[in-house]
Amino acid sequence: MNQHRLIVLRFRDINVNKNDTVRKHRLIINDNGYCWWGWLFREYERNPHSEIMRQHQELIASGEPYMIALYDTGQGKIYAAKCDEVKTWAGVGFSPEVDFTPDYYRDRRAPAWFRLLEIEDSSPELVVGRICAAMPSAVPNCYTDLANNKVTKIEDLRRQEVTLWILE
Repeated sequence: MNQHRLIVLRFRDINVNKNDTVRKHRLIINDNGYCWWGWLFREYERNPHSEIMRQHQELIASGEPYMIALYDTGQGKIYAAKCDEVKTWAGVGFSPEVDFTPDYYRDRRAPAWFRLLEIEDSSPELVVGRICAAMPSAVPNCYTDLANNKVTKIEDLRRQEVTLWILE
């Protein structure tokens, strides 16, 4: 298991066919070497842009890309993605490079965009066993019982009312 903190982003194939979110991102990576993944938070979540950037700066300090996890709640799948850059906004913004973003959400705005170099299938073991160090997008009325507790199964993440976790 990787020893660094792990950013986990929740997603689901909603406006595309099953498996298309990851497939479309992988096609762009294969053609161009990277793609942009938008963190499309829920409208009731807060935008923790400074926390995301601080976490990114700590993880990229080694000069190497780092791993994040993508959690497909529709299928209960985990993907490991290699990230080397993050762009955040105090509000929300469009992809930094729309040509490196899947067409189905080029016109979407997000509080953070992650530049991914690869996306690989993974297993729940990428997150299971780690401690939930933070849910920075949570607001006071969110269900967040996982905070400061160990992830014992992937469903522990699903029941939380957030779309971003930081695990240790």
